[in-house]
Amino acid sequence: MAAARLPLLLFPLLLLAASCVAQQDSPRFRCSAAGARCQALAGYVVNNETTYEAIRALFQVNSIQDLYSFNNRSATTPASTRVSNGTLVRVPFPCACNSNGTGVANPAPVYTVALGDFLYKIATENFKGFISVDQIVAANTRITNPSEIDVGWRLQIPLPCSCDAVDGAQVVHLAYVVAKGDSLEGIATRFGTTEATLSRINNISNPRNLRESQVLDVPLQGAASPPGSPPGSGSPPSSGPSGSPPGSGSPPSSGPSGSPPGSGSPPSSGPSMSPPGSGSPPGSGSSPPGSGAHAVRPQLWGLPWSWTQPLLLVVAPLYSALLLLALL
Repeated sequence: MAAARLPLLLFPLLLLAASCVAQQDSPRFRCSAAGARCQALAGYVVNNETTYEAIRALFQVNSIQDLYSFNNRSATTPASTRVSNGTLVRVPFPCACNSNGTGVANPAPVYTVALGDFLYKIATENFKGFISVDQIVAANTRITNPSEIDVGWRLQIPLPCSCDAVDGAQVVHLAYVVAKGDSLEGIATRFGTTEATLSRINNISNPRNLRESQVLDVPLQGAASPPGSPPGSGSPPSSGPSGSPPGSGSPPSSGPSGSPPGSGSPPSSGPSMSPPGSGSPPGSGSSPPGSGAHAVRPQLWGLPWSWTQPLLLVVAPLYSALLLLALL
């Protein structure tokens, strides 16, 4: 009888192991020229309607005009202009290549811990998975216990980036979080590059292994630098607010002002603070999901690994303990 129940005992442990294997690594972009500096971009997808000023404040972009220049917005657009759900906003930030061959935001945005925050929430909800909890801990020596952070702490957010040329051409590197239904071919078409280039830059041997929430380094062909960007950076790509080809997507409607500028923590009307998956799904309002030959593989029970792994960490040991008691 005990031998017959052994597979039942092992089943939750196998699920737990599978979830750990599937967990996404900390995003790192190759940046080979140590000391090089450039302008990089983060492809921030809005989950709850917000304002350009709220996004500017979260990422601490120097000026609202710098943000507008990469998103085809007029310099006279009010900072309180609403940004609708599903819009991909290209957020500029300064990048520097480290001696270890990777690039990171320098200076990095600084996030002020608010009531109810914890590192996983900051990494996956506030900053949309561009960074991992481990990377936040490594960048902030005052964190000795990742489960204990205090309200008011100012945390460095080490966004991944690159300054490398691609195929001999200067490009602007965009950090893009893979959405449900994305394919490598579809992403390449959307941003004007090729599947082969994305595979090479991101060390993807099989496009079918593309994962939801994976952070890709997407090179954007550009020209000159926008006002206020560092020397050697590229110009803003010519795309609409949603990150789709020129002319697609309508400009967001204007509305009342969001949170006050300059806050390190996300404004109350700003980027999503709700659980992952609330609001419109990332990538909506842009090119149709699932285009191309290799779509993102389904996640466990239809849920992203960011949800199922913590659940399995609790359920699997409890299930195993109950079975052990039953075997006694």
